[in-house]
Amino acid sequence: FPTGMEEAVTISGPKNLTTVTERITKAFEEAINWAAEICFCAVDEDLVNHMKIPEMCSRIGNLVHVDACFQYYYEIEKALKLDLNKYSGVIISPLAPSEAKIVTDSWKFSGPGTQERMEDCIKTIGSAGVYVKDENKGNILASWVVVVHSGTVNALYTHDDYRRRGYAKIVMEAVSRYAADDGLIPNVQIQLENQASKALFEGVGYTYCNKINWVVYRPQ
Repeated sequence: FPTGMEEAVTISGPKNLTTVTERITKAFEEAINWAAEICFCAVDEDLVNHMKIPEMCSRIGNLVHVDACFQYYYEIEKALKLDLNKYSGVIISPLAPSEAKIVTDSWKFSGPGTQERMEDCIKTIGSAGVYVKDENKGNILASWVVVVHSGTVNALYTHDDYRRRGYAKIVMEAVSRYAADDGLIPNVQIQLENQASKALFEGVGYTYCNKINWVVYRPQ
């Protein structure tokens, strides 16, 4: 989504896949366009290791980096019971497409074309915002989050002026409820070192699922 890579590859397989034959790895290698810049997106770490994707990247071209993340999910049945009406003093609603620039400007993974894709996500997939009422300025967007094209809840941010008020928790509950209403399993990816996000999502009610890798490859 934000990488600017020429191709994005997603892979799924059974969790108990422990034996990968040479035939499987050869077929996989032949199916990939190694002449392009590639991002292998959110692949289960066990599958990355069994398929030896980093070794394959290094042998054929250049392995740029492997970014490991924890993946958490929120049970749909629980998310459907989230009560957003209990919060007073703020307005909770999906974002407007015109607010994509605000989201993009605050997201550390933004790159060329991100704003247009973020606007599309807000229009077609899902988002949530917490707005603070101001007599002079109207409703001010204080905290926001978006469901990106990969299906992951991402780009969570709270404006500096409105931190430590619990808005991040509120906006995460909101987007989780909206996603569940649309039949999506709310899920997040947390970088291993981000203990603050881990504590926040566990506090909201998210449960650990697995560890995933983002693998970036560039040809020689």
